[in-house]
Amino acid sequence: MKKIIQGSIIAILASVGLSTQAFAFNQINQQLDFGERNSDVTSLQEFLAGDPSVYPQGLVTGYFGVLTRSAVMNFQAKYGIAQAGRVGPLTLAKMNELIGSGVANTSGPAIVMQSGPQVTSTTAVFNWMTTNRVALGRVYYSTSPLQMNEGDINSNGFAVTTGQLGSYDGVARSSQSSTLTGLQPNTTYYYTIVATDLGGNVSVIGPNNTFRTSNN
Repeated sequence: MKKIIQGSIIAILASVGLSTQAFAFNQINQQLDFGERNSDVTSLQEFLAGDPSVYPQGLVTGYFGVLTRSAVMNFQAKYGIAQAGRVGPLTLAKMNELIGSGVANTSGPAIVMQSGPQVTSTTAVFNWMTTNRVALGRVYYSTSPLQMNEGDINSNGFAVTTGQLGSYDGVARSSQSSTLTGLQPNTTYYYTIVATDLGGNVSVIGPNNTFRTSNN
């Protein structure tokens, strides 16, 4: 009952324009799907309840039921993610970004970038690490926002459906690098980094971060 009341209070505060920052949202540590019941579902519901336009019911029960699935779809629609109704790698990354905990994801590789891409007028070099396991690393990019599918719990069907793929050698390792070549000068590019471990679990940076090439 305490959790349900707290979720309702969050929704009420947000609906009248008052700050909900006093309620510290917990990081969501794993991908989630309909029918699950655990503490991460509770964290998910508390987070969703902070936005009554996404989750007007504001119930925090720890069970991923019909109302939670609808709220997840509303969240996905709001942030331009395919409305799969489950918390896959894209949705998880966006939620944790908003919560303020970055893209850490215990169900997939934890991606760490020491700095942004190294950009010239025609190239961009990306370097990153996956700190908790070896993974395959890809960079997808385009001059327009990338489109992606969410996939199921083991990322079957997860795909970037638009854009181009940077250099990729197909080797799973902790330290990864990818170079984008043939870029246009003075142009904004959208990109996302996708890391897939040997079990098929996926984490992403992005989607649709941007960089801009130099003039010369």
